[in-house]
Amino acid sequence: ENDFTLAADVDGGSTFSTVLNNMTPGVEMEIRVCAYRTVAGKKIPGKFSGIVTAMAMPVAPTNVTTSLVDEKTLTVSWTGSKGADGYDLYMWYEPKVYEEPTGGYMSLSRAEIALEDMTFVVSTAETSHTVTGLVPGYLYYFRVVPFVEGADGPVTGPASATSAGNFPRPKKPATFTGTA
Repeated sequence: ENDFTLAADVDGGSTFSTVLNNMTPGVEMEIRVCAYRTVAGKKIPGKFSGIVTAMAMPVAPTNVTTSLVDEKTLTVSWTGSKGADGYDLYMWYEPKVYEEPTGGYMSLSRAEIALEDMTFVVSTAETSHTVTGLVPGYLYYFRVVPFVEGADGPVTGPASATSAGNFPRPKKPATFTGTA
């Protein structure tokens, strides 16, 4: 009992919850609970509970960026999370599609791409990774997930990049005839 520090003092009731602040991400904390009663202004402790372990998860990495190396290669970089053992990088991609009325290209993407719809790329202890074998003209989205041994932290928002080049513009047929 002497190796523990009082983290919260909660009065009343048989059920309670509390938030433990200032936990270090990735570091296990042992938690015990002790009920007490107050007699003549003095707290009389009961028996301690068994030990429960808890760990603060690292926060999501920040500043996720992409930079093209060449038409088939790009680098994804991010600012690391305190306490993370490493990072899982996920990727989702789609072709850019030519849009005839505007003469430009459009994306078929969704605003939010769920992690389960993405492809796992790599698990790394670094804060950047170079992705090779890209298809020219595709739009790529990346998410980074920090982890500590045995658990994942929160997922970043998607960072996107378009590999260099475009799909060829569709050619108009030389002649077109039709009947109704």
